[in-house]
Amino acid sequence: MKMNENIPRDEALVSELWLRFKGGDGEALDQIFALRYRELFNYATRFTKDKEFIRDCVQDLFLEMWSHREGLVDSPYVTVYLIKALRNNLFRKLKLEK
Repeated sequence: MKMNENIPRDEALVSELWLRFKGGDGEALDQIFALRYRELFNYATRFTKDKEFIRDCVQDLFLEMWSHREGLVDSPYVTVYLIKALRNNLFRKLKLEK
């Protein structure tokens, strides 16, 4: 298996959008959301089947990213960053619910 088999074909585009978003471009963030929402949603179903909870967590992730955009890392693998950040949000919120 090659290293880049799991990297989405449009990751370079998402990486470009990420840099624009970090510079304050809200439309770039909207595009990232549109490109990665389904993948993030599907990933989250590994941890909970509560679809409304998952939707809220994904939306919260993007709101938090917008609020903290200046401090976010530059990454050529934005999708990996989004998945890890969503997982952390899910675990934190699931722990709070218990």
